[in-house]
Amino acid sequence: MGYTNRLIASLAVGIIFAFLTWLTVGGDLSPLSVGPEFRFLFGIISVLLIPGMFLGFLLGHNVHIVNIWLMVMGNFIVYFGVAYLVLAKWEKRRGNHQKKMGR
Repeated sequence: MGYTNRLIASLAVGIIFAFLTWLTVGGDLSPLSVGPEFRFLFGIISVLLIPGMFLGFLLGHNVHIVNIWLMVMGNFIVYFGVAYLVLAKWEKRRGNHQKKMGR
């Protein structure tokens, strides 16, 4: 995986988490509107969005008065960075493994 593929994959992950933040916090998605089958999934998504909520708390001392786009951008930056670092580490590890195998 080259630099371009890693960047595109990281952007995709960041955009997905940004969209989930907007949908969960600013959109019409709430635990009551998703139905009983998806409430567990909604709980998992809510836990994954904690970095943006933490940023909102730091900036406004109350998550509810902070602009939603700050939380969206916070989650985008966090998950873009995490995906980029994980993919870079995976690529390095894969390269080291291939060197050991003599390929």
